[in-house]
Amino acid sequence: AKDVKLTATGTNAVVTEAQAGAEGAAGSTLALTATAAIALVNVTTSATIAGDATQSLQATGAIMLTADQTASTSTKADASAAGGTVAIGLALALAVVDHKVLATAGRNLSAGGAIELKALGSSSNASQAIASVKGAEGKSGDGASAKDSSNKDVNEKADGQLASANGS
Repeated sequence: AKDVKLTATGTNAVVTEAQAGAEGAAGSTLALTATAAIALVNVTTSATIAGDATQSLQATGAIMLTADQTASTSTKADASAAGGTVAIGLALALAVVDHKVLATAGRNLSAGGAIELKALGSSSNASQAIASVKGAEGKSGDGASAKDSSNKDVNEKADGQLASANGS
């Protein structure tokens, strides 16, 4: 063979998104939301002359192997909670990424020109987790005398709960 040229090109983009939300009803004590975006990504681009050590490839010209890979991942989790006395938003964005680019020869090579094995790779990975909460309704006034929409301050609420527990 005069020239031997082998090129492998790979382009891969993975986008993973998860979104969740919860809003507590009026008077509720808890608004909870959780979400997870999980990406398990394996991308391999390979230019290979297969064989073993007992085999050979001879060229009067050049032997050129090129593997070129452009790969990216984007992982995003968004959890929003609102209302309730307590609001909790939990978000997990997890990307386990394995991007490989290979140029290999499994046999003996001989050439009258250059022998080139090139593996060129670009890998871009981004993960984003957003957890947000919107609290309960604000109170009017300052300190312990502040009142909410029930028009009671913290002491009046505690007295009412104690009376309810005592069965009065």
